[in-house]
Amino acid sequence: FIPESIREPKLAEEVQLEYPFESCVCVQLAVDHRTLGYLHVDSKQAHAFKREDVHFLQAFADMAAIAVNKSRMHDEVLKLDTIDHDTGLEKYSAFIHKFNAGMNGAKQFREQLAVIILDVDNYKTILNTYGHDNAIKLLKELGQLLCSRLRTVDVSGRYGFDEFIAMLAKTDIDSAIQFAQTFCRDVESMPFVGNTIRTTVSIGVAAYPQNGVSTEELILTAKQALFEAQRAGRNNVFFYPAAWYASEKALHY
Repeated sequence: FIPESIREPKLAEEVQLEYPFESCVCVQLAVDHRTLGYLHVDSKQAHAFKREDVHFLQAFADMAAIAVNKSRMHDEVLKLDTIDHDTGLEKYSAFIHKFNAGMNGAKQFREQLAVIILDVDNYKTILNTYGHDNAIKLLKELGQLLCSRLRTVDVSGRYGFDEFIAMLAKTDIDSAIQFAQTFCRDVESMPFVGNTIRTTVSIGVAAYPQNGVSTEELILTAKQALFEAQRAGRNNVFFYPAAWYASEKALHY
């Protein structure tokens, strides 16, 4: 508590922020004896604050400290939570971490590996027709269906709002194409959300090493293949011939 900075210049200099002040109150924000920061209030007028103001501002700072601590804890929990709860799949950050590990293993042991990216056909129409809640339920059920078709060595994640991505470990291009085609048929024949919604998916397929030698190249190739599947009329699977992978130039041909 500094009622008049001219009388305590050294202390005033220590707590000064951007601009000089004439009077100031600075109180601690703390939780469980841990300092989180400080609440600083100053004025260009001397004696703008009274001693009683310190107690009031400290009470406010104590409440603010609790809020700050809860916010930090919430952020930490979100970082630890790797599941996208709309779909039940991995969040993309968690997926890409496992995908990178899978790619490193494939290179080390000279194994094949594939990635698929699928998009829900006409999702915007579904959203407008059945509403947001039912559209999200559709994504959840599609995510469950995809997980039920994958092995324990495979990994799936949410790629975009209505796009899923999956890594198929120890899988060659032909097996990945067969998996994608079978999944397309499964989705087409299955009613979702209490037998009220029917839809289809389009899928792009890419495989290591013929379609790319890094996770970035495989994802880029699979994404480009997905565009081609959609361009072909949706409810399709598209893949590129061996030894072809997408590049920045290929994306703009």
